[in-house]
Amino acid sequence: MPDKNNSKQSIVTRVTQALHFVEAETGAVVPSIQPAATYARDENYEVRKPYWYRRDGSQTTAHAEAIIKELENAEESFLFSSGMSACTAVLENLPTGAHVVVPKVMYHGVLQQIQS
Repeated sequence: MPDKNNSKQSIVTRVTQALHFVEAETGAVVPSIQPAATYARDENYEVRKPYWYRRDGSQTTAHAEAIIKELENAEESFLFSSGMSACTAVLENLPTGAHVVVPKVMYHGVLQQIQS
């Protein structure tokens, strides 16, 4: 993940270098893609790492979120495996009675979710 000394470099340099990524095991400077969606558990069936069965939770996603967070100077960044999952996350976290403005023509799945 990001090197603490990297904070003095420009945003362009930090992002170009993938937040100064260096793979500890291999020394690679390009983050590898983690295609796994299922992860091993320990003897008590607890997750070993902060990743579990899901498509949006992996080292690849976490690193991409960190880069976007840096680009946007944000407190947090979340990537989703689909547009539907992103819309669902937003809609399900709106307060009761929230006002939502949507176009007349839009993805049917989201429209159905809004109308129900």
